[in-house]
Amino acid sequence: MSGSAPVEKDAALTGIVLAGGTSRRLGYDKRCLRFWGEEHSTLLEHTVQIINTLCAETIVVLNDAEMWPELPARIVPDYWPNSGPLGGIVSALRVMRHEYALVVAADMPFLNSTLLSALCGEPRNYDVLVPQQYDAQSGMLWPEPLHALYARRCCPSFVAQLVVGDAAVHRALNTVRTRYLPPSYCTHFDASGKTFWSINTVEDVDRIRRQLRADEH
Repeated sequence: MSGSAPVEKDAALTGIVLAGGTSRRLGYDKRCLRFWGEEHSTLLEHTVQIINTLCAETIVVLNDAEMWPELPARIVPDYWPNSGPLGGIVSALRVMRHEYALVVAADMPFLNSTLLSALCGEPRNYDVLVPQQYDAQSGMLWPEPLHALYARRCCPSFVAQLVVGDAAVHRALNTVRTRYLPPSYCTHFDASGKTFWSINTVEDVDRIRRQLRADEH
């Protein structure tokens, strides 16, 4: 488990794994990558395993359930296709058993379970709890909405935005009561910031493989 320490499962929390995105730039299904060896889990299975240790219920949003018959999670279709992560978030929030959910993407190999557990332990006095990272190129703080907690009550605001054709997650955060965590919160658990690394290109895959080799030494 990436960057992990013993964690306690939250009996009142749903975990949502967004796994419906395409991999057009890669040319193959990134969910099926086996970074830890052919005999080990795929990237999607690895992500679900981490979320299962943290949450009482795990939902995976994807549209090809037949490809994952043994996935140890509840599979929900994306009811808002072509609407990016926001559509997937809404699809799961509307059917989850609990009032709050931890949302992650399925293409983040270095998810840090200790950091995620800390996020889950924050007081739930918000609609969305989202970490921020500093972007040196722009000099701005950027939210990490696919590494965040969401309340079910966000649904009406998010649906209203989707209905008018706006699927931007960062704008959706402005329609609800969002609590932002400073970069220092996350660097306390992961100074490298690799917990937020995701996969969009072949270069990303190569970078992750190099880091995994370095972590072995």
